Amino acid sequence: MTAEPGDLAASVIPDIPYVRRRGGEQRATYFELFFDLVYVFAITQLSHYLLAHLTWAGAAQAAFLLCAVYWAWNYTTWMTNWFDPEVALVRLVLVVVMLASLLMAVAIPESFGDHGLLFAASYCALQVGRNAFVVGVTPPGAFHRNFQQILGWSLLSVPLWIGGGLVHGSARWGLWLAAFGLDLAAPLVRFWLPRFGGGTPMIEWAIDAGHFAERFQLFVIIVLGESIVLTGATATDVGLEASVVVALGFAFLSSVALWWLYFGQVATAPLRRIAAADGWLARAAGTQAMVKDDVAAVRAHLVTVGRDPATLRYGHLNFVHLVDARDRAAALAAQRPRFERVMGTHRSFEQLQQSYLMGPTDEIVDRIADLERAGIEYLVLAPLDYDLEQLDRYAEEIVPRFARG
Repeated sequence: MTAEPGDLAASVIPDIPYVRRRGGEQRATYFELFFDLVYVFAITQLSHYLLAHLTWAGAAQAAFLLCAVYWAWNYTTWMTNWFDPEVALVRLVLVVVMLASLLMAVAIPESFGDHGLLFAASYCALQVGRNAFVVGVTPPGAFHRNFQQILGWSLLSVPLWIGGGLVHGSARWGLWLAAFGLDLAAPLVRFWLPRFGGGTPMIEWAIDAGHFAERFQLFVIIVLGESIVLTGATATDVGLEASVVVALGFAFLSSVALWWLYFGQVATAPLRRIAAADGWLARAAGTQAMVKDDVAAVRAHLVTVGRDPATLRYGHLNFVHLVDARDRAAALAAQRPRFERVMGTHRSFEQLQQSYLMGPTDEIVDRIADLERAGIEYLVLAPLDYDLEQLDRYAEEIVPRFARG
């Protein structure tokens, strides 16, 4: 069965009722904002923890707890990039994750004291439970395999987290550092597990970049808002003396400066640089869906800054190897050795198909036409080796289909 143009790139994401619909603008939902409130509370708890432990040891503990809290939030953000919080079952799972996150946040003040086990158990419950849900509802395939590996790594660190919660002092530090080290190592080795062969390529995660960025931006806004509320409430409690008013002003300005730095500079810097250019070359190693999403994001930004999107030229580089076979399976079988020799085998062959122009010539032409409709005006076709016959085939089998005039 031949994949439709544009669908091949997103084929790693299963077509099940719990997954967000692709193809349109994907925005953060109200429930995601509600979910983030628990983590804003966790950040507040961390700031109070640091205030109560103003020592190098306390700073190290607060930094470690912040990393663990962020890791839990980050993984859930990845999950909601694919799974739709508007679906009842997904929302119920997130409610459970939210409750576990709340218990983790409540335990923060005594996480290195009497509530260490509560902190560790809550962290493990939300990580394992969320990943187990994804494994349970997804059909066999690349996406299912990926989350099986993620779940496996989550389970590997559970004994260390729970063991650390049961002991005290340096023993807790050692076990928890080892546990979090495992959690950090997992994506670095692409969640490699023996039975699954090679690890999971990170590029295989066909995320919606706009939604992902928006989630981080909204979280930062909520945290900054919480800092203003906390600052104002503290100033009211201690009395509005001149020194307090001055301190309140500096605290407020620091929040404004953080907002300005993130939203005025960092968050939009890539788009602003592209908007000031004469042309832009879309990513070479991304899937077809990623390339199209990037073009759409750039065009939308040009409109917001008052520039006609038609005044920016869009290009894309990709690799292709044409074969005689008209049958898709036969064509892929002929192309596979060459692509794996050049691109390596650290990515699955399924991922290579999504990122590069593969299959029968007609399918390759259809994918190029799909990119053209998305706004790509210039396409650089790169051969896999010094095969002059391939250049002749490009000129005979591809170029005439897109010749103008």
